[in-house]
Amino acid sequence: MRIVRILAIGLLAAGAACSRDNAGVIVTPDPVGGLRYVNLVSDTGAMDFRVIDIIGDAPNTIAATFRTGGLVFGNVNPSPTQPPYQPVRAGARHIRVFMSGTTAAVASTQMFDTTVTFAANTNYTFFLFGTSRTGVAGRCCSVLITKDSVPTLAAGKWAVRVLNLAPDYAGAPTVPAAGSGLDLRIASTAGATPTAAASTATVGVITNQALGNLSSYVSLDTSGTAVTSVPGYKLFAVANGTTSPAVFQAVMPLGTRGSATSNPFAGTSVAGTAVTAVILPRSTPASLAPQTAAASVTTNIDSLTRSSDTVTVWRRITPGNGTTTCNAAVAAGTAVNDIVNVSGLTQTQYNGMQSVISVTAGVSQTLDTARQTVTLAAGTAGSTFRLTFSGQQTGAIAFDETAVIVQAALGALTSIGGIANVNVTGPAGGPYVVVFRGTFLGSNPVPAMTITTAGTVTGTVATNFNCLGTATSWRTLSWRANLRAGR
Repeated sequence: MRIVRILAIGLLAAGAACSRDNAGVIVTPDPVGGLRYVNLVSDTGAMDFRVIDIIGDAPNTIAATFRTGGLVFGNVNPSPTQPPYQPVRAGARHIRVFMSGTTAAVASTQMFDTTVTFAANTNYTFFLFGTSRTGVAGRCCSVLITKDSVPTLAAGKWAVRVLNLAPDYAGAPTVPAAGSGLDLRIASTAGATPTAAASTATVGVITNQALGNLSSYVSLDTSGTAVTSVPGYKLFAVANGTTSPAVFQAVMPLGTRGSATSNPFAGTSVAGTAVTAVILPRSTPASLAPQTAAASVTTNIDSLTRSSDTVTVWRRITPGNGTTTCNAAVAAGTAVNDIVNVSGLTQTQYNGMQSVISVTAGVSQTLDTARQTVTLAAGTAGSTFRLTFSGQQTGAIAFDETAVIVQAALGALTSIGGIANVNVTGPAGGPYVVVFRGTFLGSNPVPAMTITTAGTVTGTVATNFNCLGTATSWRTLSWRANLRAGR
């Protein structure tokens, strides 16, 4: 709606200027709405969407791959999950969808043909979904057109609705009957999995979303602001009328609040945001649609950084030759559009099914000394140890302390620079695996720690020679719930 208003103001201003010219003619701008396209066809390649009955105010997009809105006027959209609305002249518009390609044979292949009536000052989303291999008379797929009227939201609120376009749930950890409805529970990422019907973690429920159903909006407090301590939100889907097990979980985009120099990016931390969560099937194997083969990433994750709604994970590879020399370069292990199942991260909002948006294979493995193991033995009551890193020593630590306490003691050293630069895991009493991260990631060699003991306990520090391999970047989207945010 915001784009439409800006265009209307510009056109009215031009008309007003003409009215002051005695020789001119006042031109009344055509009434327009807003239209965006999304390709949700899971078994073919990129498509072009075109209005063919008029030239002006006729939005077109090209090269829209599965789960994206394509390119507008040859430019990459700000986000594939937030395709922009374009002005569409009100009235009945003739829309055709073609395969996207550089040859006449491909570009002239018609996939869908329809006529849609658009009202002025109204935003619409054109969802093309289904499969291309089950069409009749040269046509594929189905289309669903939604009116995108963002509800009036109170201060500090955002809203979410759910659109189910999955004909079945094949491949999910739990597989309800095809066409059956799902209940979507909305919960804080910091809370427990909301399996109980009256779970305190659940802050919103959308029930019985079957194929083709578009729910009403549910309004919630924004996350990560002074309004609420909720760090983020996730969708937890179960079969209709049940509370567990999960069909899928999806972390919602946090977005970015605006500033004096940058516009806001829609998400749960940005008041006024309206999110549509679209439930989709996975892409069909061996088709031209970007593949979403599930890959498990539960180990070798050593450090992660976050920018907006993207997480970058560095993977570690243990040398396979039994020496402290790194092997040759390793493959990325995942590819763009793969779905990874992430677990074990302390930032719980990044666990679960995630969609890979980029990978960088190691050009060559780098010998990494940032992982060190502290081993203790023969401790009795009152025994303590201290760790020294780069000339600075921790206070006395009880021989049977937890990894959390050891991490806090190391993070307090100015030579480490804070708890964000070190991670300690392991059982109480060790062995403790200490991983230097953040500012130390990629810095070689990382200084080796030394240990001083008191009482009966003895201890050693060993450097674990691992090879820093691949950087994998993912967006916090589910393998089955593609979250589309828009104002």
